[in-house]
Amino acid sequence: MIDPKLITYAKKKTDQFEFYWTEQEDLSVQVQNNAVDFVSEGTSTGFGVRVLLDGKLGFASTLRVDHYEECIDQAIKIAKLNVKDPLFKRFPSAAKYASVQTLYPKLKQLDGDAIAEFLKEYFAFVKEQDPALKVSTAAYEKSISHLHIVNSEGVNASASFGANSFSHELVKGTDALGFGEAELLPLSVDMVKPHLERFLSLFPKEKVKTQTLPLLLHPDALGSLLSEAFTFAADAEEVRLKKSFFAGKLGKQLFDPKFSLLDTALVPGKYASRPFDDEGVASQDLPLVEKGVLKNYLYSSYEAGIAGKQSTGHAHRSYGSLPTVGPNNWIVAPGKDSFSDILGSLKKAVYVKQLLGTHTIKEATGEFSLGVYEGNLISNGNVQSGIKDGMVVGNVFELLKDITALSKDVLHAGGGFYLPYVLFPSIKLVGE
Repeated sequence: MIDPKLITYAKKKTDQFEFYWTEQEDLSVQVQNNAVDFVSEGTSTGFGVRVLLDGKLGFASTLRVDHYEECIDQAIKIAKLNVKDPLFKRFPSAAKYASVQTLYPKLKQLDGDAIAEFLKEYFAFVKEQDPALKVSTAAYEKSISHLHIVNSEGVNASASFGANSFSHELVKGTDALGFGEAELLPLSVDMVKPHLERFLSLFPKEKVKTQTLPLLLHPDALGSLLSEAFTFAADAEEVRLKKSFFAGKLGKQLFDPKFSLLDTALVPGKYASRPFDDEGVASQDLPLVEKGVLKNYLYSSYEAGIAGKQSTGHAHRSYGSLPTVGPNNWIVAPGKDSFSDILGSLKKAVYVKQLLGTHTIKEATGEFSLGVYEGNLISNGNVQSGIKDGMVVGNVFELLKDITALSKDVLHAGGGFYLPYVLFPSIKLVGE
């Protein structure tokens, strides 16, 4: 935690300041070629400082707990070398925070023996599914972090967070596919069993012909599209610079009325829930899209100051970086149909579960040309052969203008994404 002496020290030397202190405890078990390779455990502490002096900003950080005063001095030196930033107003003021549980006792109790038992059960299940199935790499990781933010404007916020994750790459013959799960409570093997079922459903793989088909998107694939295109578009800085597709479109009907998207950090048990953001601004529920209408942008305190608005609580950072804007939990409102009913209604379609190359999406326009990393053809309501060497070509924002159906089933699609399956009327599938 931050020593009060550092607050006194910074008050004497700066006009405004902000301290960001974090301590993280990590436990990691790495697997290579179906066997535990190594186990590592450790604790790290980081300290970041932002200062304002004569209208100039400075930033410095350190991992050395005995060098905090020197870190403050370094931030002051950098501020003196910088030019004045007329866009910066001030650091956030003190606020009241909602009570949000972000660290669960069961996770704190998770130890190496419990992880070893998980891996034993996991390997037994893999062997049971298919003797030809192998695990090339895997990792089980647990982290518990403690955060303390203090600034000159009255913010004094602290919280503890915990999460665990399991990632693995499955191999059969010359084909390999990676999966991952991350949650706030200890993982069970039942959570990763669907990964094996999904992988084995890809065989035999077949090359496809170029054609236009209805598109059924798995929540994982939808999450990767939203992560790239929507986070950029909703960022108030990109809106201000007129790089965003959303610029100048607040209050306009941009998408299908069936599409609603809520950003929230206040739902208990959700992966990205937190009582405050990384500047100490109180978290809130923020509708981004309601029935297809764009409702809000995401602001940090810096961008909010420029726009004459309040921060929405979307600053993200580490001790060693400056704040940037990012989402909390993104929850897409579900539909009325079950996944099985949507699947059963399809005579012929393409079912995409994972996409390759989402970093190449043109963020400003939403255009994409992406590899089908994991996908199947659908025929008469049944999932058929896996797709080999296929691509889908389209536009994220155009897709969301016309939605055939959303499932009532909602899955955790990684990070803070909680999403349904979505059926679109058409997509161009590129093959032979």
